[in-house]
Amino acid sequence: MNFRKQPASAGCFFLYGGNFLFRSGLRIFDYICYDMRVVVNPKYADLTDFIKTVLDSNYSHGTVYRNARNRVEETVANGRRVVVKIFGKPSLFNRLVYSVLRPTKARRSYEYSLELLKMGFEVPEPVGYVESYKGGLLDLSCFVCVYSDYKPVADFINYDERSDDELVKCHGFASEFSKFAAELHGKGVIHGDFNRENILYKIVDGKWHFSMIDLNRASFGNKNEKKFAQEMGHLGFDIALLSTVVKLYSALRGLEPRQTLAYAVGQSVRYSRRKRIKRAILCAIGLKKKM
Repeated sequence: MNFRKQPASAGCFFLYGGNFLFRSGLRIFDYICYDMRVVVNPKYADLTDFIKTVLDSNYSHGTVYRNARNRVEETVANGRRVVVKIFGKPSLFNRLVYSVLRPTKARRSYEYSLELLKMGFEVPEPVGYVESYKGGLLDLSCFVCVYSDYKPVADFINYDERSDDELVKCHGFASEFSKFAAELHGKGVIHGDFNRENILYKIVDGKWHFSMIDLNRASFGNKNEKKFAQEMGHLGFDIALLSTVVKLYSALRGLEPRQTLAYAVGQSVRYSRRKRIKRAILCAIGLKKKM
């Protein structure tokens, strides 16, 4: 029997295409009408006025941690220590994308933090975010979270003072970190920028605690084991330490250790090469000092 599918396909096209255009039109209209969007965690409703001001030109800045592509600083609001991350102004194309098609980095940071907390992981508690728009397009966005006294894993892994063997035998770092990574990936989470600056740690009563920051690239519901293994290669660990961590991680997740290590080490080499090339370019054009 010969069924004619063209009319149904055309109908679906107009149905879904029209629905998409309608929703996009409403969203564009919404953003044109409002030049600022503020979302605040109900737990921190008393900080609403503060969040509304962080993108103002007269905002009083706190202690600056980083001021490159994004600005990260610590300040005090209503007696609370908070961290403010103001994302760099996006390109014209990305302004359009973030205004209509994709959530902003600030919004993703806030929502992904809440999601990870629900899943039982530690992250600095999200306070809220603010987005400002000009002419209907995103101008700037900012994410605010509670200050955390956890330190970057990079601070602990100081190769000038400790050897890899000392890290593994004396501190149990490799064992505890592998458990953390195995649980994260076992629940389908890919951090997206899984490096030793974005993973924080604290030892409380002899127990290791790990937390995560810079979450706007995170994704959920993943099942690709190769991608999980490759993410381990972004950590920036020495090969000896990376090998130890990946072997323990593989055992916990029931994976073939040699294949997992091959993926991780391969990605680590590519990641290091990209960083060297990027640094060389920035040095050549005067945006970064030579080592």
